[in-house]
Amino acid sequence: MWVLDRFYAHLRSMVGATDSGRGTAERRDTRVAGPIGPRLFATRAGHSIGIIQVDEPALRELLPLKKADQRSYLDWSVNSFLLSTAGAKDDTQVHTHLCYSELGEIIDAIDGLDADVTSIEAARSRMEVLPAIKQHGYERQIGPGVWDIHSPRVPSTQEVTESLEHMLEGTKAVRSA
Repeated sequence: MWVLDRFYAHLRSMVGATDSGRGTAERRDTRVAGPIGPRLFATRAGHSIGIIQVDEPALRELLPLKKADQRSYLDWSVNSFLLSTAGAKDDTQVHTHLCYSELGEIIDAIDGLDADVTSIEAARSRMEVLPAIKQHGYERQIGPGVWDIHSPRVPSTQEVTESLEHMLEGTKAVRSA
C-alpha cells in the first residue's frame, strides 16, 4: 500500500492556504496535488496497485475559523484530493484516514473525497460520528477506530471490547440505512 502521510497538511504549509500572492485556488490545486497523479501512473506501470491510501487530507487542520471562508477551503481540499487520486485505475481502491472526532461537521466534504474506504478516529467521541454518517446517507466503506493511538494511556481489554461492541452496533445502523 502506498501511504502519503500528512501530505496535504505539509504541502499546504509550503504553498499557503490563502491567496497571499500565490495565485488562484485552481493553480494551488495543481501545485499541491498535481505531482501525485503522475506518480500513480509511473508507479503502477507494469504493476498492479490494489490499494492507495492518501492519509490526512487536511479537511480540519487548516479549516478557517470564519464560517464564510470554510466552504471555499473545503472545496479546495476535496478538489486537491480528487486531483491527486485521479491517476488511480478503476480497480484500485482509494483509502483515506481522518484523525478527528468532529467529522459530522464536515461530512459533505468527506463524502466529496469519493474514497472507497475512509478510516476515522472515532474512539474519543465514543462513535458519535456514526449517526451523522447514517443521516447523511454515506454509501462507501467506513472504518471507525476504537482506540486513539495518540492517547496517553493504553486501554484495558474490557475497554477495547466495549469500544468494538459500540462500533459494531453503530456501523450496523449505518449499513442498514
